[in-house]
Amino acid sequence: MRVGPSVHFEQIFYPVMQAVAARPKLAGLVFAFDPWGNPLGESYSRDPTSAVAAMHREGAVTYRTLYRHWVVTGYDEALEVLSRDDLLVGEPIGLLLNVRPYSKLSPLAQWTFRNLILVSDPPDHTRLRRMVHREFTSRSITRLEGRIEATAYRLLERLGDKPDGDLTRDFTRPLANAAVASLIGIPEEDWDWSQRMTDVIVKLLDPLLRFDPETVSATIDELYRYFDALAEQRKQEPKDDFITAMVRAEGEEFSRKETITMALMMLGAGSQTTGGLVGNSILALSRFPDQQALLRENPKIWPNAVEEFCRFDTSVKFAPRYTPHDMELAGKRIPAGSNIMIQLVAANRDPRRYDEPDRLRLDRPDPQPLTFGYGIHFCLGAALTRMVLEVGIKAFLDVYSRFDIEAGRVSWRKSLLLRGATRMPFSGVRRQAAVSA
Repeated sequence: MRVGPSVHFEQIFYPVMQAVAARPKLAGLVFAFDPWGNPLGESYSRDPTSAVAAMHREGAVTYRTLYRHWVVTGYDEALEVLSRDDLLVGEPIGLLLNVRPYSKLSPLAQWTFRNLILVSDPPDHTRLRRMVHREFTSRSITRLEGRIEATAYRLLERLGDKPDGDLTRDFTRPLANAAVASLIGIPEEDWDWSQRMTDVIVKLLDPLLRFDPETVSATIDELYRYFDALAEQRKQEPKDDFITAMVRAEGEEFSRKETITMALMMLGAGSQTTGGLVGNSILALSRFPDQQALLRENPKIWPNAVEEFCRFDTSVKFAPRYTPHDMELAGKRIPAGSNIMIQLVAANRDPRRYDEPDRLRLDRPDPQPLTFGYGIHFCLGAALTRMVLEVGIKAFLDVYSRFDIEAGRVSWRKSLLLRGATRMPFSGVRRQAAVSA
């Protein structure tokens, strides 16, 4: 993985690719002959599944010379990698923090990024997850369901049937943010503020896209002050929320910085991925009216439908791993020190695993998507996301008897990691007497 005696490949690769990403014409030239297409282009942001067929033609496990990554696109192979607890997720972060703009982050912002549970390995990961997992029980999620349902109907009432309605701005994003903020314990009067904060901090998760390190550092500093004050308040006035539970464990299992970092991670990554998935799923129902009719007529299929929504258009495109030792996968030897990229979009559409993988089939037998990962790094917020997905879409279908979304008018997030609309114009016909929660 080294370019020279003291220079890592990543220290050259990331700045070069950031420069390419900032110049669309240059990116088009760089990837002109790549059979997988341009991952930095608008067409890939609009439809990441456009490259899936080419990926599968090259096999379930492929070495990509340009990136010096092993890419896993097969379902069974992806499941095998995700299941292994001997592979690491945090190793490349130290290198990334030596590269601009990450190297220009404040010490607090760098510490926060380095200690996110998303990029932590055992034993720290085991300790952090053990504590946090207690707050993601079915009881915790069920406790929120009524509030999120009421929020969904309230947002849809405001959205109405106005011709300039934007489903992302007016429904999917604020609904997801309300769910995550409620779980954390953020008061409702601060929900709009917290949503604005997520737009800044989530930029840390896209290493090939540039961001302003001063803005990100200042935002993280503001969030630290906010959550520190909220934690102190919960010491005096405990509530049934995540912050209270974390504060109770401080000193015994957690530090205050870890409490705040966990809340910050949940707010940033959780709300963005959940909102993206709700929007992707409503768009899919617009594309497949037969499935919309099936869902309206057969409410018993909801649990299976949620899994199929997650498979069909995931809001997280890949999951990285690093192997500290030689390993074999699909008959190929992967040497120690290799980066492995699990392509979730492709794995969720592996034709060896799924019949008609490019069709939305809400009654598909046993979808079992890999959207939330697997093994020790399985997404902690999966149950919350599933609940928001079901509650939100149920409310949407209850309010709108018909709706239409022009795919060509949807604007998409420019991101290698996250999949979600930044703008989703739609038109709909409201029921005369939609049931309000």
